[in-house]
Amino acid sequence: MVVYDFSDTDKPFTSWSEADFLDKPNQKIRGVNKLFQFIANVQGASFRKQPVDEDVEPVCCDGVFGLMGLTLLMLVDIAYVAYATYRNNLAAEDDVRLIWLSAIFWLVILIKIGRRIVRLGKLKGGCWAAFVPIGKLYHTIAVCLAWPFKAPWRAVWKNVNADKKTIKKRKALVKMIFSAIIMLGFTVFCLVYYVLLVKVENLVSLSGIALLVLVSICLSRFPGKINWQPVLNCLFLQLLLAFLTLKTRPGYITFEFLGQRMAEFLRHSDAGATFVFGNLNCFAFNVLPVVVFFSSFMAINFHLGIVQLVIDKPSAAAAKLLKTTSPETLNAIANIFVSMTEAPLITRPYLPMLTNSELHAIFVNGFASVSGSVMAAFIGFGSLPKCT
Repeated sequence: MVVYDFSDTDKPFTSWSEADFLDKPNQKIRGVNKLFQFIANVQGASFRKQPVDEDVEPVCCDGVFGLMGLTLLMLVDIAYVAYATYRNNLAAEDDVRLIWLSAIFWLVILIKIGRRIVRLGKLKGGCWAAFVPIGKLYHTIAVCLAWPFKAPWRAVWKNVNADKKTIKKRKALVKMIFSAIIMLGFTVFCLVYYVLLVKVENLVSLSGIALLVLVSICLSRFPGKINWQPVLNCLFLQLLLAFLTLKTRPGYITFEFLGQRMAEFLRHSDAGATFVFGNLNCFAFNVLPVVVFFSSFMAINFHLGIVQLVIDKPSAAAAKLLKTTSPETLNAIANIFVSMTEAPLITRPYLPMLTNSELHAIFVNGFASVSGSVMAAFIGFGSLPKCT
């Protein structure tokens, strides 16, 4: 063992430099230190630091436990579908629909798992080393799938002789023109093929929409500042959703299946109502327990954060597509699941900062939608949620 003696130096420790410290010879790893070093090597190989992108911010579900939760959710759904298929042997058409909808659900979960792995590979502090090649593979597949759509667009603008600002404006103008042509063409097709050639009286509902827009313009204090892009986009999306729901068989089957499952779920409250009130057939004992049951179910999910998690991505996509602000879009999506008194709680931190226009949009979202508890009351009256 080598011993270093520093007692012969007269320099105070505050003036020591690197030359005053001799290189210590490497010691051999012996005994239990070999085990400790092996564990450290395994840890270093499993977790390594990756370069951090500036636009990557950690979120609460980006950890390994969030990834495990998504995987567990998919495995539970796979087990449920397998059990239902084993019991019924695909005898009913609803079983086939369940498999199709579950396959779409699995695809969404797999995409979220892939994106989560890519995000984990970029978070500060390192991640599991196996995530890195999986994330790169996911990124490569996404680039290859998007290349046939992006390559022609980039090739066209690559040959344009202009500065970046001018090219950006021209791109926005071209996108707007193409979108307007597609929206106008689809609207004319639906009006001619499904209205004028079938029943001209259906145009009365179109005049009602035009009247609502006209009244809104008349009541506006600043009609010259109206942004028509969200208005036209929303009207077109309503038309598109109606077309997919009523005029296409896959859309009709999907929404009818979801409506039937919703009705079956709400009928579970009948057992509790019968247990408490017996066979008393009146509104208070038949319909109100359904409202209480669904309201309690949504309150639990709201408290656990499941409702916020479900509406997060749709609201972000809607805000980007409709060019609306995030709080009012988030409120509109939340009104699908909760009532107009509970939906503003999600955007409560932003309420003092909202403009009068955004507050008006939140009011309209509440009055123009039906909460899940009210829909449960309608189902209790015998009105099934199906496409007609």
